[in-house]
Amino acid sequence: MAPISSALFAALALGYWVGKFRFGSFQLGGVAGSLLAAVLISQVGVTIDSGIKAVLFALFIYAVGFESGPQFFRSLGRQSVKEILMALVVAVSGLVTVVVIARVFHLDKGLAAGDRLVVGGLQRIYYPGMPISPKPAPGDGQAAVAKAPAVAAQ
Repeated sequence: MAPISSALFAALALGYWVGKFRFGSFQLGGVAGSLLAAVLISQVGVTIDSGIKAVLFALFIYAVGFESGPQFFRSLGRQSVKEILMALVVAVSGLVTVVVIARVFHLDKGLAAGDRLVVGGLQRIYYPGMPISPKPAPGDGQAAVAKAPAVAAQ
């Protein structure tokens, strides 16, 4: 346990030290510096249990939100109305597209609402000519592939 805890505290100490340096108007800060130091220390061969990694990553996300959250809400104003409306248009048009496609192709609710259509369509970036092939949904086996329409790569 000593090597893991010493690596953890070394990452925190080194990260806060590195985070204090200023490069012009840019400064990493303690949170990003600690993450960078932890990545560098992990390259030496120190391994940490996946449960501890998950807890530490959640703490990192909390720290970033705690540090940048107030700045985000202070930045909201009249100038950000266009960006908020654009985000709403993208979200609503994505939902409408999923509902229409699910009805046109007679997809069941699980297939339409799961990773297959909503997440796959709104979070992945496709490029022209990218090969696309259907993948089976969890629990469906090859039945989903057989029912899914074939999409040919351009």
